[in-house]
Amino acid sequence: MGNIRKTDSKKRILKAFIEILNTDGFNKMTVSKITSLAHINRGTFYLNYIDKFDLLEEIEQEIFTKIKTILLEKKR
Repeated sequence: MGNIRKTDSKKRILKAFIEILNTDGFNKMTVSKITSLAHINRGTFYLNYIDKFDLLEEIEQEIFTKIKTILLEKKR
């Protein structure tokens, strides 16, 4: 059950991150804005990420991994 809640929290954080990125930009983004929009407490955010830069890095890594997988599949 804890794993499901963690996954749900991460999805909410990601959704909030994208929304704030589109409306305010990364520089004006704060952990408080993310947690408020995601309807989670700051402690939950910090259980998953060090700060907004850590969150951004994880998102970037996921994107690069997906792109790499797609490119490798196309080579076959």
